[in-house]
Amino acid sequence: GVSEPVQSFGSLPNVPRELEEIQQLFGGHVLLDGAFSARSLDAAVAEDRPTLLHVASHVMFTGDPKESFVLTHDSKLDLDQFARIIQRTRYREDPLELLVLSACRTAVDDPEAGLGLAGIAIRSGARSVVGSLWDLSDEASYELVVEFYRQLRAPARSRAQALRRAQLTLLDDPQFSHPFYWSAFVLVNTWL
Repeated sequence: GVSEPVQSFGSLPNVPRELEEIQQLFGGHVLLDGAFSARSLDAAVAEDRPTLLHVASHVMFTGDPKESFVLTHDSKLDLDQFARIIQRTRYREDPLELLVLSACRTAVDDPEAGLGLAGIAIRSGARSVVGSLWDLSDEASYELVVEFYRQLRAPARSRAQALRRAQLTLLDDPQFSHPFYWSAFVLVNTWL
């Protein structure tokens, strides 16, 4: 993830807490700020063989693949590069079960590009993708995503149920009860 202001994009101050809490719940390898580059993400997917991948950064999805990207600390990872990284997981014995894009407008629908970056990830081999439909509050995104992962740890709870429960948690919080804060996230593909 990227928390620092880079490449003319503002800071995302809750990203370090978000990644730390997810790591406490599920383990794994964190690439934050300077450690989160296109090269390090590619290497981590190839070497660590994650079945869950969480990306917390700015995303620009314009509908034009040449202008759409995931922001890493050192570059803008275009859709083709992002798809190639995800495709590494497609035919493994341990495929990428869940990709979470806790960023801005990662699932935006476009007639030429399916469901934005979430659609690219699904076509590239991720079994399920959680993405957002519009620009989000950094604090609300942090709260919802961490609660989603907490809910996901419950035995026999599906991804769809975990997302629903996380959204209900925000709905019950007076600070985040407006649908703007909790309804942007969608789950694409496998709901189980």
